[in-house]
Formats: sequence, C-alpha cells, structure tokens
Amino acid sequence: MLSTHCDLGAWEGLEPEAYRRQKARAGERLLTLARRVYPELGRGAVVYEVATPRTYERFTGRPRGAVGGVRQTLGNSNQHAVPHDVGVPGFWLAGDTTWPGLGTVACVLGSRLVAEAVLASAPRRPDRRSGDTPAAPCRVQSLVTSAAGEV
Repeated sequence: MLSTHCDLGAWEGLEPEAYRRQKARAGERLLTLARRVYPELGRGAVVYEVATPRTYERFTGRPRGAVGGVRQTLGNSNQHAVPHDVGVPGFWLAGDTTWPGLGTVACVLGSRLVAEAVLASAPRRPDRRSGDTPAAPCRVQSLVTSAAGEV
C-alpha cells in the first residue's frame, strides 16, 4: 500500500473525465516513485486501486475527504493527547485525534487499546452451564471527530 497526502482542493469541481484522468495520473506517479526503491512493486498485482479525497469522503464521511484528525501540536500530542477514557463510564474515544495519534498504524493500535479496555471493564458473563442468567451485554458508545475537529 502506498499512501500520501495531497491538496484537497485539487480534487474538487472536476468533471468525471478530468477526475478519472487525474486519479490515474496520481496512481501512476506514486507507483513510479515507489519503484525507484522497489522496482517490482505492483507487478502482477491482483488488486490495484487508487483512492482520492473523494474516495475518503464517500467511505468515511469525512468532510472533503480530509484525514488526520485535528492539527497536532506539542500541547495535544503524545502524553498530552486526548485520552481514550475520559472518565465517563462506558464512553470511550478512538481515532486519529486520540493517543497514539495520526496514521493507520496508530489508529489501529489506539482502537485495539480501547477494545481491550472495554472488554476488561465489561461485566463477566456467568457460566451458562451453571444455570445462571447471563448478564446484560456491555454497551459501548463511540465518538468520531472530523478532520476539522467537529463532533
């Protein structure tokens, strides 16, 4: 997978054919640059897809297809990042605006940490073989922020 950031405005207002050409050029450019290091990259690929800000907007609902959460500063990143557990029982935060921050790997890690914490805090289900009544399922609420930090 290749991923890069781009100017969102360059993808707005394009006619369908211009959009298709620009998308194809962007994919080829990324692949050409990556092949400087990995000459065989993508040869014989079973799946080849190019995503643009329009793609991200369509599938994630993020305004204009922006990624990355709120702008990171020294005051809101690393140890100062928005925590997953904000002190409200059953309310957890995950995503690129929370710790550990931006990027696919960081978001996956943060989501895993939240899932583990939710499971650890959920009431244990009694052993069904003992005839005990099962506990009510754990209810998890989530909050998603846009690239502009809106909720």
